[in-house]
Amino acid sequence: MFAKYPLKLIVIVIASVFALMACSDAPEEVSNQDQNDLNVGEEDAGISDDAGDENNDQNNDENNDQNNDQNNDENNDQNNDANAHNHSQPPSEPECMEVLEQSQACGGYLEGEWENGDVCTQVDPEDLFAQAGCDEAELEAFDFWVADGSGTVEFTDDQMTRDLVVIVDLDVYVPEQCLQFAGMEFECHEFESMAGDYVGLDMDCQEPADAADPDAPGCECIADEEEIDHSYDGQYEVDTDTALITLQPSGEQYYYCAEDGVLNMRNLEEGALPLTEAFTYVP
Repeated sequence: MFAKYPLKLIVIVIASVFALMACSDAPEEVSNQDQNDLNVGEEDAGISDDAGDENNDQNNDENNDQNNDQNNDENNDQNNDANAHNHSQPPSEPECMEVLEQSQACGGYLEGEWENGDVCTQVDPEDLFAQAGCDEAELEAFDFWVADGSGTVEFTDDQMTRDLVVIVDLDVYVPEQCLQFAGMEFECHEFESMAGDYVGLDMDCQEPADAADPDAPGCECIADEEEIDHSYDGQYEVDTDTALITLQPSGEQYYYCAEDGVLNMRNLEEGALPLTEAFTYVP
């Protein structure tokens, strides 16, 4: 069959066939190479690297947040412990601050238990009568103390529980001119409610006003061991900038100073005897 064709031609034909076979196999190799590129190729591998970077960033952010939260909690605990430590050696009896205005309100760490309640005042009832327009009122007797079995306060994060009952003895002379308002003159028993409003107490006003002079005009107004109940159990808020405690929801406010194991709180409520309450810290 091949005898009539030259040998050279036969060789060329065979070489051409092998060349065609080689070309038909080449795309499969390229395809395999592309497949490999998807797994290990430089460009395609970069996508995996980017995904890894994103995962690392996310993990780092989460770890940093957790570490910051933990550090903040630890620092707060340490600061609270340090503040509480300032109260670790309280005196046996509290020293009550007779003057406690905003300039003396030092703030301080409140949380914990306080006891040995005491009270004092920077304004006496005679001053309160003068503020109401009765400058001539004369204070005959004034005393106050904490009732037995009371005198504690406890603060948690947002809750205040106070057991405090104050007993007040008050005797004040109210002259005749203080009983006249808008052209009207009041009897002693009619003046009781006004006198009570001046000092925030229930008063009993009687005639004669002066035992040494039964005919002396005016009234003698007395509060005989009158109880002022300052007990409270509810929420509170603290303004650290002004050292002001506000009870919720009543809105009753106190300047306060807690240092060296002693807490002083002064009531700012109008129409009440402005007593300052003092307590010692319970370590």
